[in-house]
Amino acid sequence: MNRDEETLLKLERHMEQALRNHPHSRDILDALKPVILGRIRILGTLRLKDADFENIDRARLKDGIPVIRQATLMHDGAAVREVALAILPDMKKGLPAIAGDLETLEEGIRKGIVDPAGVLHSFPEAFMESVDALAERASVRPSAVDFLLRTVARILLEKRAGELAEILKGMDWDRGYCPVCGALPAVSMIQEKGGQRWLHCAQCGHEWRFSRVICPCCGHEGQKGMTYYFVEGRDLESAFICEKCDKYLITLTKVGNLEDSDFEIAAMSLVHLDMIMQEKGFTPMTVCSWNAFGR
Repeated sequence: MNRDEETLLKLERHMEQALRNHPHSRDILDALKPVILGRIRILGTLRLKDADFENIDRARLKDGIPVIRQATLMHDGAAVREVALAILPDMKKGLPAIAGDLETLEEGIRKGIVDPAGVLHSFPEAFMESVDALAERASVRPSAVDFLLRTVARILLEKRAGELAEILKGMDWDRGYCPVCGALPAVSMIQEKGGQRWLHCAQCGHEWRFSRVICPCCGHEGQKGMTYYFVEGRDLESAFICEKCDKYLITLTKVGNLEDSDFEIAAMSLVHLDMIMQEKGFTPMTVCSWNAFGR
């Protein structure tokens, strides 16, 4: 069994465990499972053009300038097209409600009418404007374009994040946003032993250690104005809340090795906490495919 097969089997086990613990999350996990597994398969075979990492300045990183603002991470137009066509069958399988729009996009990409690379050139600053423009030209819902291209961006950025592992190794990054792509975290994990908090980026998959007494979103520091919400009897699964910026972050306390967990699958299984937080008027630190209710 190769490494990619082992990773896929491990993810399958994580999903099965999540469903046993939280059967109410079946709809979201069933919908996203083909996309998650498809992403891993694509990452195992994807080859990108060499990126120019020589211009990455560690001093600028120390000053809080993420890699995406120092180097072009998604300039490979052929890879964008390849990844989009590779992931579309998995997306149609998991999300039949938008399968028609995805079929239209797939046909447009194959014919050269739809250019996903052109939209990703605007990522992340003018991304939504480009998504809306492409959706109008293709006569599909913006949500379908958004989901497809965010998934493609995730695959490309995750591949680059892996390539950057050695450059970032040992770096003391003290910001609440990702050092690779600049996105805010989607979920955090606290090690019960030692109490370290790790943040996970859903935009590129990178994980980094961060203070437990600072809000990753607004930088507020101290216990006042920050708290944790959890359902009675499940205090290892919570939502970190910052009353200064009205943001929340799904947080899990892990007993044992963090490598034995998958941050995103764990977060998806806690979608009930997202619903509760948003009903209380809080918004997630970053919008993901599993917490964007009503969008």
